[in-house]
Amino acid sequence: GQTVENVVIWVEVEQFFDVIEGRMSQSAWQASNSKIHLRRGEVEFGPLQAAARASVSLDANNTPNGTVGVHLKNGDELKRALEEAGQLNQETEQAINTLSAMSANDNFATVVLRDRGVYFLNQKIADL
Repeated sequence: GQTVENVVIWVEVEQFFDVIEGRMSQSAWQASNSKIHLRRGEVEFGPLQAAARASVSLDANNTPNGTVGVHLKNGDELKRALEEAGQLNQETEQAINTLSAMSANDNFATVVLRDRGVYFLNQKIADL
């Protein structure tokens, strides 16, 4: 698609006003293990219809730790559009199939951020 039909981003930051108002430094905020929460993230962009949510903290080195969940709707429609555009490869198709299966019944596929890595089903899939 070429038109973004819907985008929702709802973010909460723990102790946000303490930092903004100068009652707490950024380093103290990080040391307190305060989290940034993506309570609701949604995008509808043609055949891509996805949602996300997350709860992540940053340590003193700005290393993220927490979880990120992804929900994918209409995976078959997305694969068809990518195939028509010549952009569908086996790896992308497998990722869409996995996310679609895990998104059944309004579930989210969850990845864990820790130790400068991204883990899915307890397997490291990427470095940060």
